[in-house]
Amino acid sequence: MTFNYRISAAVLLMSLAAVSCGRWAPEQEQDLSKYALKGNVASIRTIPYSVDSLDGTRSMMTSADNIYAEFNRDGMTTLLRTFNSKGKQTGETVSEYAPDGRILSSETRGASGELREREVYSYRGGRLYSTLQTDGDDSLRKYEEYEYFAPDSVRITFSYKDGKTAGNRLMVYDSEGNNVRAVIRSLTRQMSEFNIEYDSLGRRSVVDSDNMLFGKLRSEMVYDENGLCVKQLMTGDRGDLTLVFKYRLDSLGNWVVRETYHDNAAWPVKIDEREIKYF
Repeated sequence: MTFNYRISAAVLLMSLAAVSCGRWAPEQEQDLSKYALKGNVASIRTIPYSVDSLDGTRSMMTSADNIYAEFNRDGMTTLLRTFNSKGKQTGETVSEYAPDGRILSSETRGASGELREREVYSYRGGRLYSTLQTDGDDSLRKYEEYEYFAPDSVRITFSYKDGKTAGNRLMVYDSEGNNVRAVIRSLTRQMSEFNIEYDSLGRRSVVDSDNMLFGKLRSEMVYDENGLCVKQLMTGDRGDLTLVFKYRLDSLGNWVVRETYHDNAAWPVKIDEREIKYF
């Protein structure tokens, strides 16, 4: 099991004053970095396996890691396919980009080709202004509108099918462009909050989270000389856990096998294998 903090967060901060003249906006993160990839990667196929704690036998998993992805030259995902535990494709998302690299739209279809979801991105003054998400029947599923506060914050107001405002998200950045705080609120209460620390190389070293459903959790990450996370220590309201990661790398330094261990267990609890193709 791995813990990915893809943080999209927010809070309504009444003391913030909007600054539109600065045209500040956070830099877009490459999708390659979300998969811990470097170099001119064209595609990956990742297959996750759970491992039996008694005999070490493996079984393919249905998880967010069971994917095939293709990337453009800017390191952004153009095609994403998902699979179940039998290796059967369950969905496909195709994304389109403008010549300047900005994402314009994405469309998700099911295994039989039926449209499940469409998302359209709109820009004003070179910055993302809104996203409109509709379902297969072209009915509104979610709408988000972005407001920028120079020099460090973005507030997103979101609504769902009824078109009424449902809450806010706020993301705060440091001078290096790292997301250091993220909060999400409904109209009546705070739902979750993340506070993130980074090491001197810009890698997340500590994540403190507080979620109304799961309570407080602190995650501390340790990296090796290749920049890969080799240990994650988690302490929280639901107990403590240490994850240890071991890798096998290809000639360009990207991992092709990752084993995940709980504490000092003899067997890994999960093994991820991936095939990487380059441009």
